[in-house]
Amino acid sequence: MTPFEHRSIIPATLDQVWAFHAQPNAFRILTPPPIFVQVHRDDRTSLTHGEVEFTLWFLFLPARWLVNHEPGSTPHSFVDRTLRGVIDSWVHEHTFREVPGGVELIDHIEITHKTGGFWSLFSRIFFDGLPLRMLFVYRHLRTRIGAPKMSLTPQPPLPKAGEGEKSNLTPDPNNPKSNLTPDPSPKGEGRKDSLTPDPSPKKERGESNKADPNNPKSNLTPDPSPKGEGR
Repeated sequence: MTPFEHRSIIPATLDQVWAFHAQPNAFRILTPPPIFVQVHRDDRTSLTHGEVEFTLWFLFLPARWLVNHEPGSTPHSFVDRTLRGVIDSWVHEHTFREVPGGVELIDHIEITHKTGGFWSLFSRIFFDGLPLRMLFVYRHLRTRIGAPKMSLTPQPPLPKAGEGEKSNLTPDPNNPKSNLTPDPSPKGEGRKDSLTPDPSPKKERGESNKADPNNPKSNLTPDPSPKGEGR
């Protein structure tokens, strides 16, 4: 069994680094060209539970893997363990540790190569020594670039049913044209105002013949004689 480890500081939070690795397309982001990854089945429910079956294409040469994800040795770690693939045993623990300046990303792998055949030679060429080191230099570089961009801001809650209609009755302080205000009076009081009786007393029939002192053209004077006496 051959141990391998690669470390670097990522300028991001623990949640951002975890979210970056939990992306559905994380396999593709972390795979360097000219290798191409093809995911056949992804049954993971999280980074710590489930299986993934995929093929790594080295130009025209396919290498198929079946990997199981499981919890790691710390709360902020997870392990991918090879169940079937071109390597006899591959136990890869990803550990995220908060440090000054960000998060220390630690990739620790225990590798056991096959003992004979084509895949024994293949795995020693691509998954050992300098090629393996360059693979993780690339992976850490992509994490360093991508993790700080992960947005963890929660979305505002949706308004409850009916709240949208109520909001139409209040003025918008940013819109001077908005002059809608709710009527504070109880329902129907506006109509009562239009039916308020005139407080001024009604004029008697005889008073309509009196002269208006403010109107010089008014020269009508009531007849002082009792009704019918002049006649």
